[in-house]
Amino acid sequence: MTNTKEIQKVLFKKFKKVNKTYVVLILYDMLKQKKVVKINYFCQAYGISIPTFRRYLSLIREYLWENYLLTVTYDREKSGYYIVE
Repeated sequence: MTNTKEIQKVLFKKFKKVNKTYVVLILYDMLKQKKVVKINYFCQAYGISIPTFRRYLSLIREYLWENYLLTVTYDREKSGYYIVE
């Protein structure tokens, strides 16, 4: 059985550049799966800059707050973002 990371790597290699919608949805999925999203890893994996990551995260934060009253925060110890319920 293939895991999500392997599928993402294959897709990234195949398409080289992924579009905004795809990256935002991957970021959303990772957060909803209660994963800690590390900026540098995510940016490198999907070929985006840190400011772009922050813009995408801002969209997701706004959506989660308006629709589910959930917040996304940064954990210094884990060096990443996660959803606070």
